[in-house]
Amino acid sequence: MSITRLASNGTAVIPAEVRETLGLTAGEELEVVVENHGITLIPRSSIVELVKDHLQSTIGERSLVDELIDERRREP
Repeated sequence: MSITRLASNGTAVIPAEVRETLGLTAGEELEVVVENHGITLIPRSSIVELVKDHLQSTIGERSLVDELIDERRREP
């Protein structure tokens, strides 16, 4: 666990070891999520990947475009 301090202007420094572990760089956008008694910072790039993974798992390996083409071919 790492500890940081909140400055009077509301900024907090993410410790170097945490930034290095997560591959965070200056200027990267972080989503701030309020949860119960704290906050979670999620890199925007991670959110995009999570959504892509979720969508891929819900549609499986088959492309929706392929399904539409097959459906059109079956129509009289």
